[in-house]
Amino acid sequence: MIKNRVKAILHGKGMNQIDLANKLDIKPETLSRTINGNPTLKSLTDIANALEVEVSDLFSSNHPKGYVEYGGKLHHITSIDDLKALLTTISNEVR
Repeated sequence: MIKNRVKAILHGKGMNQIDLANKLDIKPETLSRTINGNPTLKSLTDIANALEVEVSDLFSSNHPKGYVEYGGKLHHITSIDDLKALLTTISNEVR
């Protein structure tokens, strides 16, 4: 369900639905109706763009993607290589 995926992505980015609604320049109630109903392709595209994810990410979490907060920044992890690079960065900073 899109509502659950949007909430999970928002949580991963440290945002809430009001933040997203503001970013989309719509009322929170409109966003709620959209993600709880049958959103149009334009609405899905707008939401995905505002969240900086692919439209397909709004439907499935079966692929390894996520967000890691480190050093005051949110790092988008899309592969094991992304995670290894972040761990290398952290390791180098600790030394």
